[in-house]
Amino acid sequence: MASFNMISLNAQQKRALEFVSGGHNLVLLGPAGTGKSFLVNRVVEICSTMGKQCAVTATTGIACSVYPAQLKPMTIHRWSGIGDGRYDSSEMKRIVKNNVRYKDVMDRIFNTDVLVIDECSLFSKRLLETLHEVCSLKNPQLYFGGIQVILVGDFVQLPPVPCARYNEDGSYCFESDIYRAAFPHHIILKDVIRQKDKLMVEAIREISLGEVSNDTISLIKQLTRPLNGESIKLFATNDLVDDYNRDQILDFPGHLVEFKSSDTGDKKYLNDMLAAKNLWLKIGIPVVLIKNLSDVLVNGLMGEVYDICDDGKILVEFPKMNEKIYVDRVKFEVFDPRKNKVVATREQLPLKPAYALTIHKSQGMTLERFTKVILLHAENIKCHLQSGSRLQDIFKPGQLGVAIGRARSLDGLRVINFNKNACIKQPEKIQRFLTLEDSIETKDDRSCCNNYARLDMSSLNI
Repeated sequence: MASFNMISLNAQQKRALEFVSGGHNLVLLGPAGTGKSFLVNRVVEICSTMGKQCAVTATTGIACSVYPAQLKPMTIHRWSGIGDGRYDSSEMKRIVKNNVRYKDVMDRIFNTDVLVIDECSLFSKRLLETLHEVCSLKNPQLYFGGIQVILVGDFVQLPPVPCARYNEDGSYCFESDIYRAAFPHHIILKDVIRQKDKLMVEAIREISLGEVSNDTISLIKQLTRPLNGESIKLFATNDLVDDYNRDQILDFPGHLVEFKSSDTGDKKYLNDMLAAKNLWLKIGIPVVLIKNLSDVLVNGLMGEVYDICDDGKILVEFPKMNEKIYVDRVKFEVFDPRKNKVVATREQLPLKPAYALTIHKSQGMTLERFTKVILLHAENIKCHLQSGSRLQDIFKPGQLGVAIGRARSLDGLRVINFNKNACIKQPEKIQRFLTLEDSIETKDDRSCCNNYARLDMSSLNI
């Protein structure tokens, strides 16, 4: 094993790094605040010591932003060339192999020894299998082309997002035959580092599982008290977020400026776009990026409108970057694989007001903006229920736990109108993970995981 300082690591973290230094694939799981990101940084250190090239990626841009810029973190979609997932695995492999514009992707695949993928709960079966096919360009006889893969995350957090247009059904990555064959090793971190309050830790665990005790209900009810200072609100849906943001903008002093999008294509696709057709902004309001613009200007990055320029650009101050950056209009598009063409485009500023966020948008964040306050506003659930919606249409398993887990402490958390029924129980396939013991058996030739023999891919029907 490589020589490096392990004094500050607990037993589980040390065991995880032993898997990594041994060249094994690993699934590193654990609830919010257990030091997974810290451990990824140690993985990079080990790889450097061993002369291996390690690529750090995540399923979201905001999750990438927790890592130092010198690691050059990027989304797994960009790293692999998969992008928005519009192509199936065989077509994506063909494109990466033959299209000169994907030379950087090929270089990354051939030069990478260890690939870290954070926020793996959002990493779908389809995406895993497409990644496998693309990486097989490096060596078709080995899983992921022989690249050692480290999955990091928490499967009780939000699941993959379905997209019928791309034949993405939202299945978890562990439902793939490739996962079952290539990832026999897993460790579930249990010691929470970020939240020191044991009551809060236990509450997050129970709410994430959907099995809430009377003690947790009592604790959450105590969190209805007001908080000093401003707060970021978390809602379950984009509609609720947009309604709240609109009201806050109207109440905020200053001149309101409306930015109308430039649209082409099918209206039914345009109506579903995240970018607003009519965007309202004022100087001084909080905003969030809704598109990855670079490795540092990522989807989910919080800022504040510093100036609105005559040429239509917006000067945004990003506290995390400690600088002001001009943001211009960009193109959003919808691709239809059946027609093999873009069917709708919208040119608009890649910004949304951020008095409130969706819980999905907040995953991967530790909210410190506006005095580290987070509010889950649950009363609007009742409005949706009255209109005939089901509770499951509003909350998904793990959604409420993700929201509460964004705060560092109970001092920065307010929960109002708590509804025990919003704690949706995790499906059985997730519960099975929680009963597993850490896997420790390995084989020296690494035939236990990926670097030995590849499955007969014809049997997987992908």
